[in-house]
Amino acid sequence: YVPLPIPYWGLLHPILASDGTAWLPAPAGTTDHAYSLDHDTRLFQVNLSTGVTTQVAGGSMSEFQLRPDEVGRHVFSGNDYYYAISEDMGVYRPASGATRALFGNSYNFGSHMDPHSPLPSRHLWRYGGAVAMGGVPGASPPIVVNNMVYFTSYSWLYAVGQTNHGYDPATSFPSRDARLHELTYPRSDAPTYAEIQAETAKRVADIIALGADSPPMTARWEQCWDWMHHNEFTFELYGFEADLVRALSEAYPYLSVTQQAQLKSYLSTFVADTLLNSDNYTSRARCIRFGEEGIYIGDDCTIAGSVTSQWTDNNPNLVALRLYALWAYADATGDWSAIESHWSLVTQQFQRFVDAYDPSLGFCAFEGWRVKRLNIGAQIGMAQAVRDMAVHLGHTSTQAQASTLLNDLLDTRVALADFVPNLYDIGERQPAQIRLNPDGTINNDDIMQGSPYNNQLIPYSAALRDRDTDPSQVNWWDGSNYRVDAGTQFMHYPALSGYFPLCSEMSARLRADLLEKTEYYVKSYEVNNPWWWMSDLAHHTTGSGEHLYHSPTLAWTMFQVKARVLQEDWDTLAHQLPEPVSFNSRYDLYRLQNLATLLSLSPKMEKSVNSATADHGEVLTYTISLAGTGATATISDSVPAGTIYVPYSAQVEPQIGDLADASNLISWTGVLTDGHYLKLTFAVTVTVEEPFAIVNRAAVNNGEENRELTATTIANAFKVYLPIILRGW
Repeated sequence: YVPLPIPYWGLLHPILASDGTAWLPAPAGTTDHAYSLDHDTRLFQVNLSTGVTTQVAGGSMSEFQLRPDEVGRHVFSGNDYYYAISEDMGVYRPASGATRALFGNSYNFGSHMDPHSPLPSRHLWRYGGAVAMGGVPGASPPIVVNNMVYFTSYSWLYAVGQTNHGYDPATSFPSRDARLHELTYPRSDAPTYAEIQAETAKRVADIIALGADSPPMTARWEQCWDWMHHNEFTFELYGFEADLVRALSEAYPYLSVTQQAQLKSYLSTFVADTLLNSDNYTSRARCIRFGEEGIYIGDDCTIAGSVTSQWTDNNPNLVALRLYALWAYADATGDWSAIESHWSLVTQQFQRFVDAYDPSLGFCAFEGWRVKRLNIGAQIGMAQAVRDMAVHLGHTSTQAQASTLLNDLLDTRVALADFVPNLYDIGERQPAQIRLNPDGTINNDDIMQGSPYNNQLIPYSAALRDRDTDPSQVNWWDGSNYRVDAGTQFMHYPALSGYFPLCSEMSARLRADLLEKTEYYVKSYEVNNPWWWMSDLAHHTTGSGEHLYHSPTLAWTMFQVKARVLQEDWDTLAHQLPEPVSFNSRYDLYRLQNLATLLSLSPKMEKSVNSATADHGEVLTYTISLAGTGATATISDSVPAGTIYVPYSAQVEPQIGDLADASNLISWTGVLTDGHYLKLTFAVTVTVEEPFAIVNRAAVNNGEENRELTATTIANAFKVYLPIILRGW
């Protein structure tokens, strides 16, 4: 027996028997599987006084589970060992070696994907962590009390007892419409602006307290196979020098003057030691080692018997992120002298990308063994950063080079959105059906092993995966070889491929040219995992992988895309702010950057209308959002010409202050606490019958400034009908 260092879906937790010994199931680690899964599960008993470990069941001994190759959640009750796995419940009696199925799908064990009851979603793995490879973590640990066994599975609570009360899993559960529950389930509450600002300051203070020579790193391991090396994100390491500098620089504007000075001093030292240190741009290997803290360098990454994930300092993806972080640092702190004094290092690294640019591909092409992934987002961020640094420092030739490269890369990013559709056009990828059952859930045969959907993200609201609905994204292309994924593959951590990191230029271009595709891509994740914002506290539910945990990288990229590309409103984003990662919560850089993003987007005063066009008789709804300053605020909004006020439609949330709604004027006065938000809405009916621009104007004072806010709707607009062009007619 070789102890497995990696948790098996996070389920290797010991439990105590009545005699005080600890029991735990674990893979045997046999047949060349010393550091990976072999599905040869054994049950072990540990004497906590002596430390002696004894195998009790499994292998050549009697089996202790009716699904012997996989581990469920377990508990002792008396001398009996109960376990729940997926939708099944069983018991093992160590004294006799007997097993018994207490409850299961059709009262038989063996199916991963057929829960007892219809789910409130068409996607099975939204509930309990079930995935196309199997729903092993789908059940909770059992609770045994008063001759009953209770457990949860797929969002249902089950009570199993000695008496059959006539309930049949095939007929006894209430019906649900799986199409009613889609997209994100937001948290019930959200932090205020003041709370976000306070948390940001606290997180920055904690990082500064570590010292510039001891930067935080967020790392988690689940499987240490070669798959974990496909790119700099898949083994869940977030805390490279560039990540830290970028996150802190984005938080810098929202700190107090005193803390800004402290952070500038910290960053000045850290940037000089890392981002501006030429030794960190060589082919030197660096790594993290399982079970050990810190980053190791060179030969320390090849010690026999150690399990590592490693990279090279001159990985172009990481170099690109460093150059972007340098700009973020200088732009935030104003320390341009540090960039100027190391400009030759910056231009030397930039020249690597210029030399590697391949016009036939449209991006900078590097060796696959070095970068593993086409991270065009990092290349775009690098080009924008070098351009902006050159503009500030007056280096016109570098500015021109960077501008040209940036424009070419942005054009390519848009073109790559058609990479997967083109695979269908040339026959490299085939359409695949998604049949729906009468209750709205997806037919298992269309997503299980052997299906094109196995290990892939199912498209949002599609009955067919084809060129127009396939959410897969290209993540490698060298002119002859390509690799696409739908955000994840088996044992990969998911993220929005092609959407990180997001610089301002890429965000604007994605919004201008790929907004609809981006919305569809995000929805394909949301419909599979409506709790994506729970970060790694949520079950891994997106398409594949047998992990218990979800990836915080997915939560981070989802939030950033929603904020910067889809530009969802501040209140919606605050209710979807991803949780800190559980394994390094205090120094979570994902969380820090998400907080800074919310602070940057916080609207002091904003006005909108629900439609840009309307016809006679239609109803328009106006919304004014106001951030409190602690002083008296006022809103005065005149009902626009060409409309009539809908009586009693004006309302404010929260219900504070004085609201008045006359026939032609909506007004509000009150004191709104600093960091809190007020939303005023009212409706009007369009009365004009001719083409007309309905312009609504509101005078808003938040206690610090006056502003006129407008919202325009074109009524009864002329319509132009274009000819229909049918492809292949």
